[in-house]
Amino acid sequence: APRFVGSPPQQIVEVAGPWRAEEGWWTPATGEGTPLVRDEYDVLLEDGALLRIARDGDTWSVRGIYD
Repeated sequence: APRFVGSPPQQIVEVAGPWRAEEGWWTPATGEGTPLVRDEYDVLLEDGALLRIARDGDTWSVRGIYD
């Protein structure tokens, strides 16, 4: 599970997940392509921000920020 997020890094206080997300709705229709697979986490940062982050292979990205 991730421990830090951002630049400058903020410590993650709580983690929920991972949830496996698979997106390949187009492959049956087109017969082409490889479905995208990633693990998603909801993380609470030390400043109180709540984010959805994802890991796709070795790459991490922010998928959303909760209000």
